[in-house]
Amino acid sequence: MDIREVTHLRMMQQRVVGSDISNPKLLLEWMGALQAQDFSMSKWALGCRLPGLKEIDIVEAFNKGECLRTHAIRPTWHLFSPDNIKWLLKYSAPHIRNSLKSRYQKLGLTDKIFHKASSIIVNELVEKKICLRRELIDLLEAQGIDTSMNKASYILMDIELRGLICSGPLSNKKQTYTLIASLDCQESLYSENNSDAEIAKKYFTSRGPATVKDFAWWSGLPQRKAKAVVEKITPELDSYVINGQEYWIAKTKVETSYVDQQAFLLPAFDEMVVAYKDRSAIIEHEYLPRAVSRNGIIWPIVLLNGQAAGTWKRTIRKQEVMIEVSSFRGLSYSERNQIEEAAHQFASFIDKTPRVYFL
Repeated sequence: MDIREVTHLRMMQQRVVGSDISNPKLLLEWMGALQAQDFSMSKWALGCRLPGLKEIDIVEAFNKGECLRTHAIRPTWHLFSPDNIKWLLKYSAPHIRNSLKSRYQKLGLTDKIFHKASSIIVNELVEKKICLRRELIDLLEAQGIDTSMNKASYILMDIELRGLICSGPLSNKKQTYTLIASLDCQESLYSENNSDAEIAKKYFTSRGPATVKDFAWWSGLPQRKAKAVVEKITPELDSYVINGQEYWIAKTKVETSYVDQQAFLLPAFDEMVVAYKDRSAIIEHEYLPRAVSRNGIIWPIVLLNGQAAGTWKRTIRKQEVMIEVSSFRGLSYSERNQIEEAAHQFASFIDKTPRVYFL
């Protein structure tokens, strides 16, 4: 195996190509979680892995509670299936809270404040079932809780991490909160003793080949603990040494096949990029600053033959979507045609007519 094959295997394991999954809930069960701080782009993160589905199908899955959005894994938004959300919250909440201790102290956020806010918001959602974010913030302020300096975001995140609230159905295209207790979610599938091993299995099954450092980054585990977890599940993994690095993948991996001259428009913060500490398999070093900003923003990537060939952005209008492609290098006529085909797939997903421009 070489580094080029690593990316192609990841594309297949992540179901970017060759997807055999038919709906968002099953995809999220396979992936465990999908990073989703950009909600609009997160819908495309599902859509590009579910051929034939449109944005309206993804929205319907959210409204049915088959796709849930909350803070877990790392301190940012992720998408989950209802069957995974409880155990992944239980797994990740302690290390997320620990990573935020100094921030809580600077903002003057205490357990007393978190408990008071939890009680207020849970009682409101018991009565109203769903609430907009703004409604909950107004309620906290009315009850004397200071929400300035972005404190509201940390308060709501803490209540999510307690396994109390998550995303609800959309209301006039706006996201809401609801009680997890009101949803059809399984109880924690795994005990505290084996949850690390289960998250590792899910990671290397859906995102391998990857290194221990990649897994530590994605899971939030300290490097030493991540290594110990991987050692525990070694019998279920295959390993390959490439350029002095050891890569791991579940033994149940799909058969690899190359996808030469096939283009994909990946969303911002896509798992093909964000799931790995080392992004060199997909983005050449000289192009990295154009794909990932210094403060960690991962731009929407144009993927061509398994490699980042540029970035793209969309401007949505009433009947059409304008897609602007900023390439990292010169593109052949054939490559442009492939990118235009990928742009048509995105436009079809949002039910718009595409207009593609190469900058």
